[in-house]
Amino acid sequence: MSGCIPVIIDDDFVLPFQEYIDWFSVSIQIKENYLDSVVDILSKISVKRRKQLRINGMNIWSRYFRSIEDIAITTLDIINDRINSKPKNIHTIVNNEFRELVPLSKSFFINESLTQVIVSVSRVSSCSKILIIWNNQALEPPPIEFWSKYTKIPLQVIRMRKNLLNNRFLPFDSIETEAIFSIDDDITMLNHDEIEFAYQTWREFPDRIVGFPSRLHYWNNQTQSWIYDSEWKNKISLILTGAAFYHKYYNHLYTMVLPKEIRNWIDDNFNCEDIAMNFLISNVTSKAPIKVTPRKKFKCTDCAKKITEGLTEHFRIRSYCIDYFAKIYQTMPLKIRSSPVQRQSSKETQTF
Repeated sequence: MSGCIPVIIDDDFVLPFQEYIDWFSVSIQIKENYLDSVVDILSKISVKRRKQLRINGMNIWSRYFRSIEDIAITTLDIINDRINSKPKNIHTIVNNEFRELVPLSKSFFINESLTQVIVSVSRVSSCSKILIIWNNQALEPPPIEFWSKYTKIPLQVIRMRKNLLNNRFLPFDSIETEAIFSIDDDITMLNHDEIEFAYQTWREFPDRIVGFPSRLHYWNNQTQSWIYDSEWKNKISLILTGAAFYHKYYNHLYTMVLPKEIRNWIDDNFNCEDIAMNFLISNVTSKAPIKVTPRKKFKCTDCAKKITEGLTEHFRIRSYCIDYFAKIYQTMPLKIRSSPVQRQSSKETQTF
């Protein structure tokens, strides 16, 4: 309450509400055998780090410890989760870094767009690691030395046994941060400060999916079915995972909890994994996703190709996905939001 930073002598103590609170983001934890160096350790903590710890600490106090009622409700929530073992809303104060996931298609080859994505994301100050999901079974990935030309950030290539869209949402052990930035290998129009702003926005809403390309669903009375709409409007109900932040917890839910019929349909038809993730998150949170508006209109790099190959068929399949998934859920979990988050000035960003 007074803005102090807890210093915890950490020898595997169980801290309050560990299921909900990332105590590393709000406190300084020191092993007992380093007690004689505690003053030296504390003196080396930067002003920026101390400020962030205070902010996180105030958020934790306001959310969980402000009143006896807050403490009691959180305690009951944790007990309920343990008894029922059901997916819970994510209340965790998130880590200060994220992992980037770059899924690569089977037709992938080392091209300029991929290296552009890696270079751009590498300039994001909060990015701690890049994971490339290698879906090409016919081609060996380049050696790690190849990637060092484009990034100084730790990079790992995870080669998959099968080329499946569901691979991008597997709960890889390599993902240590709570935030994941999922980006396709052809999304080259975003610069590093736009990605950083989206990440800072996500930190305010860690239980939601936050990203750039958005879509909308609506009910068609004539066909008595749900329709997928890609028109650029302020109203949105889906964020495409070609450029989006979300909590790593949802990878576990996607793999372990998402209805098997949906995962099987995605494997068989090679489409709609992003819609499935939006269904999952909105079903857990009962909240809409959040769109971040980039400086330039977010364009699809292969839209012309899609038009020539049959854009109508693309929309038909995507609409079918929404309608089919809703029948499996026996409800429509997607929620509509009408106000995108806009970055208006550097001054505003600094105080975000």
